Amino acid sequence: MAEISFYQLTQGSLEKSVAKLLEKVYLAGLKSVLFFETPEALEIYNKLLWTFSSKVFLPHGSKKEGQSDEQPLWLTTTFENPNEADVLACVEGSTIPDFKGFKRCLDIFNGHDDDAVTGARKRWKAYKEAGHALTYWKQDDNGRWEKQNI
Repeated sequence: MAEISFYQLTQGSLEKSVAKLLEKVYLAGLKSVLFFETPEALEIYNKLLWTFSSKVFLPHGSKKEGQSDEQPLWLTTTFENPNEADVLACVEGSTIPDFKGFKRCLDIFNGHDDDAVTGARKRWKAYKEAGHALTYWKQDDNGRWEKQNI
């Protein structure tokens, strides 16, 4: 079973919040996969990850760049784990049917979007029924993540 952490964004942009979470994963020495439903979203994040921080470089790649086994962060529109990552991150409300190979999943959603919140609740229920360990994080007024007790 995977550990699934839901992150409800309430401050700042979704893209920058995702980048900051992935930066923490990278600095912890873990590899990750960022899964997208669309190539357009993948390209937005690909560009953002090159420039979002002046303090830390977040190396990443996608099918376009290749060499998946050498990438600490792999961007993809195909459910895969070519860099043998421990962490899967999802930002477009994707329900993951099988977490094979991943120990942890970050389900990051916009808390100001009613459809995104409804979708997250449905995923929470499905993952809970499947027996996964779940945690819920919400941003405080300063944009810091706080674990919530549910």
